[in-house]
Amino acid sequence: MALLLGNEIASVIDHFAMRGAKFYHACQLKDFRTYLEFGGIPCRERLEDSGLPYTLFATDDADRRSGSSSKVFGNLSDFGFSFAASEWKRENTAPVPNPYGPILLELRPDALREADDVAICLRSAGGNDFDREAESLSTAEQVARLFANDYDPNQQYSNAYIKFSEGLRREFPDRVKPATVAGWTTINPEVSCTVKTGCLSFSELSRIVVDQYELDGVRLIDLVRLDLRNFGLQAGIQSRWYRGDMGRQQILSDLARVLSAGPANVNEFLAIADLSEQSASWGRRVVRGNLSWLFERFARYLRTGTLAEMR
Repeated sequence: MALLLGNEIASVIDHFAMRGAKFYHACQLKDFRTYLEFGGIPCRERLEDSGLPYTLFATDDADRRSGSSSKVFGNLSDFGFSFAASEWKRENTAPVPNPYGPILLELRPDALREADDVAICLRSAGGNDFDREAESLSTAEQVARLFANDYDPNQQYSNAYIKFSEGLRREFPDRVKPATVAGWTTINPEVSCTVKTGCLSFSELSRIVVDQYELDGVRLIDLVRLDLRNFGLQAGIQSRWYRGDMGRQQILSDLARVLSAGPANVNEFLAIADLSEQSASWGRRVVRGNLSWLFERFARYLRTGTLAEMR
C-alpha cells in the first residue's frame, strides 16, 4: 500500500482520459473568488496562510492535525448529482445538496500531472484515524477497478461511472473502513494531491456547473460568470439540470430564503410556517435517513460561503 507516484500517476491519467473521467472539486462562492486570486484550487493550508476569505469547515482542525490541510482534494464523481438528478427511490431518505458548495469545478485528468503524489482513498480524509498513504490505492490497475463498467469506446458517459458503495465493498473488502459517522455508510473515492505550489492550477479547467440558487433577484450563475470575466478565465459554464419530480428547484428556493435569514438545522427548517410541501417532504426524509448532521453542515457552509456573498 503506497501513494501513486511518477509512472503510476501517468498511467492513471491516461486511463481517466480514455474513459472521459474528470477531477471534480466543489466550492462555495466565497472560496471560488479566492481560488481565482490563486489561479487554481489551493490546499487548505495555503488558504489559511493567505489571509483571503474562505469558508470554515468542521474538519479543519482534524485536517491540520493529520496533515491533510497541505493537500489539494477532489473527487471522481459529481457529489451534487444525487440531489439534482437521481430518482430518490427510497422513501426513508433523500440526498442533501453537495455540502462543499454549489459551484462544481470540473478539471481534465491532465491536471494531476502537477502533483508530486496522488492518493485515491475509499473514504474521506476527515474520517477517524485516517492514514493517507496506507489507505491509498497503489497502482493504476487498482484504480481501474473503481469503475462500474468495462471500457466501451462507443459509450460517451457510462465509461466514467464509479461503482456504488456495495460494488466498492465487494471489490476492495480489505480497504473499506467502518462508517465514522452514525448513519453515514456511503463510500465515495476521494483524491488528494501533493502539489509543490500548494495549488492545482486552472490550466485544465474544462467546465463549471452551478446550482440554481437565486436570492433577491440575484442568480448565483450570473455572479460566477461575472467573476470569470473579471479574471479573464476561459471555461464552459452551465446551470445544473434538475429532474422534474420532487420539486427540487422549489427546495433550493426555500433553502436560499430560509438559510439566508440565519442558521437553521433541519428541524428549524421544517418549522418554517410557509415552507412548501416539497421542501417539507424532503426535510422529513432527510431526518428519517439520519442525515440531519449532514444537512446542518451543508446549511452552515452554504449560508456563510455563498448566500452571504450573494447578498
